[in-house]
Amino acid sequence: EVLADRPDGTVVRSGPVVAKAHAPDADPSDLAARLALAASPRTAGILLPPLGAPPAPPGDARAARTVEGRAVTLWPYGRPVDPADPDAAPWEEAAVLLARLHRTRPPHPFPPMRGPAKAARAVARMRAAGPPPGGDPDAGRTVLAAWRSLPGWARGEAPAPAHRAGFLCHGDLHLGQLVRHPVRDGTPDGPWLLIDVDDAGLGDPAWDLARPAAWYAAGLLGTGVWLRFLDAYRAEGGPAVRAAGADPSVRCVVLTAEGRGFNAGVDIKEMQRADGPEALIGANRGCYEAFAAVYECEVPVVAAVHGFCLGGGIGLAGNADAIVAADDATFGLPELDRGALGAATHLARLVPQHLMRTLYYTSRTVTAHELHRHGSVWSVVPRDRLTGAALALAREIAAKDGYLIRLAKAAINGIDPVDVRRSYRFEQGFTFEANLSGVAGRVRDTFGTDPASDSTSHSHSDSHSDSHSDSDSDKERQT
Repeated sequence: EVLADRPDGTVVRSGPVVAKAHAPDADPSDLAARLALAASPRTAGILLPPLGAPPAPPGDARAARTVEGRAVTLWPYGRPVDPADPDAAPWEEAAVLLARLHRTRPPHPFPPMRGPAKAARAVARMRAAGPPPGGDPDAGRTVLAAWRSLPGWARGEAPAPAHRAGFLCHGDLHLGQLVRHPVRDGTPDGPWLLIDVDDAGLGDPAWDLARPAAWYAAGLLGTGVWLRFLDAYRAEGGPAVRAAGADPSVRCVVLTAEGRGFNAGVDIKEMQRADGPEALIGANRGCYEAFAAVYECEVPVVAAVHGFCLGGGIGLAGNADAIVAADDATFGLPELDRGALGAATHLARLVPQHLMRTLYYTSRTVTAHELHRHGSVWSVVPRDRLTGAALALAREIAAKDGYLIRLAKAAINGIDPVDVRRSYRFEQGFTFEANLSGVAGRVRDTFGTDPASDSTSHSHSDSHSDSHSDSDSDKERQT
């Protein structure tokens, strides 16, 4: 039975044995090192070990049989993930295995992870091929723009930072790289294990989390599943998502975003599609943890905000230590139009109390220039200068003594007049009440317009503040 037949490998099963013919250009020494890793006691219970005699010593080209010039290895058969049952996908088990692999010290000198180099070749092939006949030419441009936004190491153009480059990585994680072994009488009778070490190597462990993260960002992986995946990874001590501030070489963190805006908060369509409370619980928990990660970072966080900063974006920016904004940035909480409550805690850190209440009740937005006048935005710059301006401020902060800057952050957090964690958690309780009562779903379905209301009472004053005159056309309601 042919399980896979691609240029980078052919996989054939015969009963309990699986044979893999590796790519013709596979480096024999690197392959030997990877096979030795799979057979090592250090990765027992993490990687599926090969069959047969122990692999030759690392660097020995005799580590695998050759057939017609291609290295061939033998492996025990394991039951793969059932593609027809996505709800049973072992995301948490995959996270645990990754965390254990990332924490494993390489048993011998080891080659670099091949994932970034393979991705670079795939992008080069895409460029050479051009758009398919009848295809969308913008799709390729979107991919290339995203590709260019990655750090050099992720494009295979530069080594990963030294403090992130020495972890054992799988290099090509997806659900097809998981099997249950052993299998007895056709029934899986063992734990989940990772397979396919062809791309394994030393690198930044964040690479192995990139594919699940991309699926979550694209809406293909539910919020609850993604959070369980991350929780399982963290609980097992995975180093890929450790707090940046915990790195002793870091003295300041810059929080940025790609695309049209900084952050627009929770995906309302996902909430509307959900039948049970899982999506709401996952979204609330994710927001709470994300906001807390910014606030509790051991070193100052500078938020570089462009475009829309709404809902969850306010939670992130409001918990930052400093904000540098592009001149196109707008800030607001359209929660009442979305059947939700929350993040008033963080908006209150950006504007005075009565302005916060007015913005909250009306779902209106304010510009970066207005927040600059209130003192909550450090500087407003043209969009193309945003990253440079944020980095300049971060470098000024990072010039201070690293130990002392951490003490300063802890001291300032300690004298905050409002406990942002307890305050935001209190707000979230009302979000749950709105959902339990059914009003949240009704408002979400009508996007903030109450169909039962046929009249609105207005109170008008002849005097308007500069921030809220009727001429401020850019303060439109967000829906």
